[in-house]
Amino acid sequence: MRPLNIKLSAFGPYANEIEIPLKDLGTSGLYLITGDTGSGKTTIFDAICFALYGKASGENRDESMLRSKYANAECPTFVELKFLHQGKEYFIKRNPEYTRPSKKGSGETKESASVEFYLPNGTVLSKKDDVRDAIKNLLGLDKEQFSKITMLAQGTFSRLLFSDGKEKSAIFRNLFNTQNYETLQNVLSEKEKECADSVKAGKQIIREHVASIFVNDDDVLSLDVEKAKKNEITTEEIILLLEKLITQDNKLKEKNAKEFNKIKDELELVNKRIGEIEGQEKAKNEIKEISQELKNEIPKRSEFEKNLNNAKEELKQKDKIDLKATKIESELKKYDSINELTEVIKELKNKNEKSNIDLNAKKIRCEEFRIKLDSLKKELESIKDSPIQLAKLQSELEKLQNEKKDLFNLKVSSNVAP
Repeated sequence: MRPLNIKLSAFGPYANEIEIPLKDLGTSGLYLITGDTGSGKTTIFDAICFALYGKASGENRDESMLRSKYANAECPTFVELKFLHQGKEYFIKRNPEYTRPSKKGSGETKESASVEFYLPNGTVLSKKDDVRDAIKNLLGLDKEQFSKITMLAQGTFSRLLFSDGKEKSAIFRNLFNTQNYETLQNVLSEKEKECADSVKAGKQIIREHVASIFVNDDDVLSLDVEKAKKNEITTEEIILLLEKLITQDNKLKEKNAKEFNKIKDELELVNKRIGEIEGQEKAKNEIKEISQELKNEIPKRSEFEKNLNNAKEELKQKDKIDLKATKIESELKKYDSINELTEVIKELKNKNEKSNIDLNAKKIRCEEFRIKLDSLKKELESIKDSPIQLAKLQSELEKLQNEKKDLFNLKVSSNVAP
């Protein structure tokens, strides 16, 4: 930041308006303001600091003391500053809050504090907080830091020299815009801490693993393991030792695996043999049980033979019964069913009863015919000489014989019926 022009009005010891063209002092080196004590050198610093931050550079001068006590009522108090920063021009105008004699009549009038900050893009900021934040973001310094390093008024540079390291770092970081490096430093420090914690945790894990290592006393690596447990060797040496132990364990694992497979095969053969022996023992036990059962069954043999002979006899009787049943079955096949046979028998009985009644009637009639026939025979003998009477009698005789024949057939059929 390089001031180009500053204008003061009724400010400090300056009762009237003055303008200092600082751009005429050139663009290189330092600005040196000299003069007798009380000549107003510090006032110029106060004016620049007040224009930017709203406060004087000195700690013992507040805003109410900035209006010149020599100024008349018509002369306003303000500071105008034009400055160049990073190749761009900025302009700011600010006046403090103060009281002045009233222009009309007696008494005093209060002037309110105000500020106007003109940016290169044409924007104008008029709120105190907005201007303060804009100046701080633009220059990278607050009012205290600006007072210490930008304007070296009356030995105040000693405050910077005697500041603690943390404050100096903050001042120079804002001055030279090295916040990114601080951020990078903080990130690297954090990463360093994380890596250190990770290494510490890793070492702790390694120590835990080393403490759990077991080797035989006659192992070639037993001495190195003992040193590792006592933390007498480096982490790299421990890692190499673990790799050797792992290689050794892998070889031992392969050897044990082969022996295990061999033992497993032998065990399978033994189990197979045991199974065969158990099968043989089981067969022996079964033979023994069967032999005992045979011994128990021998006394029953005679009884079984007797039952067998009886069964054979029953079988013969069964054959006869089967033959008889076959014959009956063949006879039964003549009828459709037992119900039909019953109906037939019933019907035949009814017919038989009816036939018997008719037969009795026929018998009576037959007897009547026989008697009549005998009578006719006698009559025929008596009239055999009469041809006409003979023919008539012969006709009646044939008729009677036919009826007799019918009666005889009826009788035969009645006797046949069941």
